[in-house]
Amino acid sequence: MANRRCIVDYLAKFHCPLYEDVFASVHVIQNESFIYLCNGTEFVAVYSKCEKQIVVVYQFPGKACLLEEDSKQHCLFVLCEHYGLFSVILHLKDRFPSESQQRGASVDTCRVSLDACIIKDPTIQSFILVQNLIVTVGQKCRVRTLSVFGNPQLGQVSYEKIEELDIPILENVIISSDDKQVRMPPYLCCVFPHGQKRMPSRGIRNFSLEPQLFTLLFGVDATMLDSPVILCGFLDGQVYYLPLRQSVPCTDDLRSGNSVFRMLYHLGQPVRFIGAMLPNDKGNSTLLLVGHYGKVIQIKTEYHCEGSLPNFIERNILGPIVSVHSGATHIYYSTPSDLMTLPLSNTSEESTSSVSDTPATENNLVPFFQSPHSLNVCKIIAVSCPTEMQTGEVELVAFSLAGKLMKVKISRGPSKTNSSRLTTAQTVQRIKDLLSGIGNVSDRASLLKSKIQSKNDSLKRLNWVFNICCLLQSCQERKEENCKETVRCHFIAKWNHLLLRDSLNLTCALENSSSYILEKGWMLCVEVKSQSYSMSSDRKHFSRLYTFPIAKLLPAQTMEVSVPLSSLNDLFLYALVHCTLIYNFQGILGYQENGRQQDQNSFVTSMTFKNCICLPLKTQTVDMLDYLRLANLATLPRELVIKPVTDLVDVFLNTSSHIIHHCSEQIPLKHETQFSLEDGNFVASIKVSTELLKYGLTSTTSGVTLAASTVAWLLSSNSEADLLSLPSDPVITATTPTGKSIKIHAKEISLNDLSADLPISAVEIQIESSSLVDFCSLHWAILQRIQLLMNLKDSGGGTQPAVRMQFLWGLLHQSDVLAKTVQEVRDHLCLGLKISSEATEKLLSTYQQLRSMELVIL
Repeated sequence: MANRRCIVDYLAKFHCPLYEDVFASVHVIQNESFIYLCNGTEFVAVYSKCEKQIVVVYQFPGKACLLEEDSKQHCLFVLCEHYGLFSVILHLKDRFPSESQQRGASVDTCRVSLDACIIKDPTIQSFILVQNLIVTVGQKCRVRTLSVFGNPQLGQVSYEKIEELDIPILENVIISSDDKQVRMPPYLCCVFPHGQKRMPSRGIRNFSLEPQLFTLLFGVDATMLDSPVILCGFLDGQVYYLPLRQSVPCTDDLRSGNSVFRMLYHLGQPVRFIGAMLPNDKGNSTLLLVGHYGKVIQIKTEYHCEGSLPNFIERNILGPIVSVHSGATHIYYSTPSDLMTLPLSNTSEESTSSVSDTPATENNLVPFFQSPHSLNVCKIIAVSCPTEMQTGEVELVAFSLAGKLMKVKISRGPSKTNSSRLTTAQTVQRIKDLLSGIGNVSDRASLLKSKIQSKNDSLKRLNWVFNICCLLQSCQERKEENCKETVRCHFIAKWNHLLLRDSLNLTCALENSSSYILEKGWMLCVEVKSQSYSMSSDRKHFSRLYTFPIAKLLPAQTMEVSVPLSSLNDLFLYALVHCTLIYNFQGILGYQENGRQQDQNSFVTSMTFKNCICLPLKTQTVDMLDYLRLANLATLPRELVIKPVTDLVDVFLNTSSHIIHHCSEQIPLKHETQFSLEDGNFVASIKVSTELLKYGLTSTTSGVTLAASTVAWLLSSNSEADLLSLPSDPVITATTPTGKSIKIHAKEISLNDLSADLPISAVEIQIESSSLVDFCSLHWAILQRIQLLMNLKDSGGGTQPAVRMQFLWGLLHQSDVLAKTVQEVRDHLCLGLKISSEATEKLLSTYQQLRSMELVIL
């Protein structure tokens, strides 16, 4: 078939109710100047083609179901559900463009009263205007009735009923295999036995047939009497006809028991449309029947030597059919998905414009069936009767399910006169051009497909990133122990021996317990902030940042990375380790990766502000208990041994942070006497109540003493703790990073003087070292762990034993005397005065007494 394209022009927007079978109540009709629309509600809109706007809206008492225009009397007939047939006189010709320009885009709203109802019958389902008559079809229960009404008499408004006939109903007729019941009104049309020039212009569903085809279908009597014939198509697939003028009165047929209705055809499915095609001077040469599910019947005259007979040609198109109308040579119909056109003539589009000038012959009919052509306009639920333009274009008005009123202009196809046979060289060249075009389209399609795939992958990765962010955020809001499926990070300090040198490293294990994949774009960031025990007056915090890209970490897999701790400027008192999961959006956003390595500062800036998200995982403190050497007591290389310094007071004050913070300015001192920090025996004792330890150490092993469990708990984060075998009264000798030996001793004791009731059971933890620096570091680490136990008990509650206040006051008085001694030294330091060696020794003695108080941590 000839290729046809269409141009769609949207005219107005309406409300379209979304109820079942709404298309049965939506109708569009048009004339040269106006478009009439009922959209399945009680409103009927009139659109002016000249003004290009809605000029009036009529509101009826009930839902408007069907429209018909009387062009002679300038009336609009509207069928309303549950009421009947209304007649509205149109005064649209009084509106002129100049008036509309003055009034602007005004819309007149007119409420139609019940006085305009000319036929009050709620059972009416369809009607048609035939000359000066109105023919209606109604149904009540299982009785179908056709009624004929004449013009009202002078002084009356209602039409007078002339005749009423019953239409037969066939029993047990299967109309379709579809279980869904179709609701639609009967289709009525009127056929005349003469050409277009003699056919009355009242009503849009009036058409003519060739006299010969009219006689073959409806009989000689109807032809001789020049009788219009009413065609009725029903939901059960039956198509009846009734001549309005008969040689025998209808009452005589009824008395004889014969029905005045004759069956023309049975479609076997609901009748959607009855029309005619292929017009000429004598009338249309083809009668057309269209069913709801796509059956199309063409009835034409077939000539034989003995005479002529009606020829019924059947074909099927894809249904269901929502709305359909026929033109001169094409059928225009809509399905739930598209607007289609179907040619039923073998003449070209150019010749169809003058088809009325040529006689109808057998060659004007279709020698073979052609395929429908899509106009690419979707969800059309109503189309109007097409209008043939002088240019050969076809114009029809359509209404979509979205409520849009549109004008569809269908262009004419290519003319046969322009087509000519191509030479072999031209055919070969055209094939080459087509193949080249196909190749170009294929390349563009491949490129587009790769871009779409890339975007889909990016969206998939973004979805994973979002899910991981939500997972980590939800785990941070509740306790981490309750999060089984998440991403965790663990730290452990280890000593490594490489190239005859020992180094202290921090191993970070990233465990993926979630159901998502950590792939390219994710990075593990480990930041180490160390507190140095430098002997200078200006104490500094050292920080290093390490980043590790993640190639692909599947669920249930673990990734281990190692960062150096002994490569810092000084060995540290303790270090804070922050583990962060970072995602860089540069790969998803399409930025080019930079091959040169960035420094740490620029990296931190980019991670913080440029296309990255940071998800904190864990923060942990690494201290002396984590990197004590338990298994190997060999002395470390010289590179890791701290050089001794001379000022014992400076060491003590720099180690005790509560004294340093009160000094607004530190001034270097000049010393007179040199002391060695590596000679001597420094001892401290920490007493912890048994109740506090039992409350915190919930995972103690049966058969192991509380003292042994306490030492095991203190060294639980040490990488070499598994090699220890602890006795009931454990004494641990370990090596510090400075190469010195340090001793940890735990034993169970009973305090009789502190409690007023019963003795308090406790565990005494003694530490001993010859190095004051290592001694202070270990003492601080043990106090930090006990502080965690105290916080845990404070949050969980518990009872405290009764304490003898007199004994407690004595200990507090003793600590006050020692505090005054420390205050005197601090005042000398703040004033920049010199401190003698005797004062230094006194301060050291005070420090030892503070470490050996009889206080117990309850």
